[in-house]
Amino acid sequence: MFLRFFSASIFFVFCIIIASFFVSSSVSAATVSAQGKVRIDGGRSVTYDRRVTLSIDPPVGAKQMMIDDDADFAGAKWESVKKRKSNWYLDYGARSQSVFVRFRFKNGDVTRYIYDTITLRPATPKVTLSLDEEVVEDRYVRVSSTLSNGIEGYRYGTVKDLSKLSFERITDRDVIDVIVPAGDGKKTLYLDFQDSSGQVIQRTLVLTLKQTGRSIAEGSVLYGQDKKYYYFGYDGRLHMFPNEQVYRSWYPTDKELVSVSKGKIEEYAQGEMMCVRPGTYVVTFAGSTKAYLPEPGCRLRPVRSAVEAYVLYGATWRSRVLELPSTYLLHYDVVTLDATDTKAGLKDRDKDGVSDETEADYGTSDRDDDSDNDGLSDYEEIEYWFSDPIRADSDGDGYRDMQEILNGYSPIGSAPLTEVPEETYTYPLGSVIRPKVTTKKKVLPMYYVRSETMFNSLGTKTTAAAFVNNYFQDRFIAEPPLLMTLPKTKGGLTSKEDTTVTQPYTLRNGVLEKL
Repeated sequence: MFLRFFSASIFFVFCIIIASFFVSSSVSAATVSAQGKVRIDGGRSVTYDRRVTLSIDPPVGAKQMMIDDDADFAGAKWESVKKRKSNWYLDYGARSQSVFVRFRFKNGDVTRYIYDTITLRPATPKVTLSLDEEVVEDRYVRVSSTLSNGIEGYRYGTVKDLSKLSFERITDRDVIDVIVPAGDGKKTLYLDFQDSSGQVIQRTLVLTLKQTGRSIAEGSVLYGQDKKYYYFGYDGRLHMFPNEQVYRSWYPTDKELVSVSKGKIEEYAQGEMMCVRPGTYVVTFAGSTKAYLPEPGCRLRPVRSAVEAYVLYGATWRSRVLELPSTYLLHYDVVTLDATDTKAGLKDRDKDGVSDETEADYGTSDRDDDSDNDGLSDYEEIEYWFSDPIRADSDGDGYRDMQEILNGYSPIGSAPLTEVPEETYTYPLGSVIRPKVTTKKKVLPMYYVRSETMFNSLGTKTTAAAFVNNYFQDRFIAEPPLLMTLPKTKGGLTSKEDTTVTQPYTLRNGVLEKL
């Protein structure tokens, strides 16, 4: 609903055409007898690894196939017919497992499923690790390994409990690559290995890091011969900035860089791509009408409407919009607005934050996040403004609800807007804001949004050390047009660089980890 490229009438006609296509297709579709053949690992009865190869003999005329480990095919998708699938993974667990396949023809007819069965029987997990040298000069260490059949993943860290870390797939069974934590001295690494039954076995490595010669400090920004920028993380990996704009969201033009050759870049392990700095741009993606606010951990919070953008950034909010290629969306985790709660029995069909039950109470559509098409989402009307979500002009004064707010007036009366309703809109974490106040001070204080309940004072001047050392930029200071109730501040940022502010984080298994 954030931007609408099609008129309602065009969209309606489009929906009718699509619906008629599916109706006509479904009328002729039928379920036919099971056809074709599938074999797991050539018909073997036992496997030690979850990864197997499927040999498929499709029926004549089949155009698509669907593969699943369950006969109900829940969540499975149609794909083009292939006679071989080399990387199919069975479920974890030492037991008999089946793979089910069905086919679809050009006229829509679907076959009943065929299947094959194999027993997953991993060996007792055994791991032997060894180091050529216990004193190393490089943080990148290759560990010789001997692994029993069935072991397929590993993870490592400096504490015994690694349950919050994800497993990396093993590609070379003779060598395990690890990155030693920064700083010279004795290091203890704990390594978990997981086999195809789900069992985990832990091993410990003790070594000493003694670096020699010049080294690049963690947290540095590198500029390569390829004219690309890289962030050298505390995880020992290089993280590339996808373009100049993303890089400039993190650092001003006078940021000190380390220039390196192509060969030097290739010496380092490559990590995930850098995302837009939290609290800076309003992010969109090519080909989509949706907009997002970036938060720590490469997370994106959907913007509900132009009203939300206006409330947070003022009438010039469009100058903050950064459009990225659609493929970049794969590197982000989009925060859901879905109000579905199975335990409470709540459903949210259009995933707009308003449950179907509430939609029914208000008479709004459970298939549209803006039922009255006034530019203000159903959620905002019901939860924030108390306006009528099924009436585009709630107070009947000739102006749609969204336009009223953007013009500085209440959508449910003639009074000018002076403040944002309490406990409604919030800034993304990482933002720097200069809130509107009622006093006549010429210079207003700035605050850094550290958490939902903690705002740190940055002082009044952009020349202050806390502002400069943390690479904040004037152009990204948010200046809301209305009064907002803010949490009480808890202390201030120090004059030194605070790495919890400037250091990028990524989201792994729901946990924020520093790069």
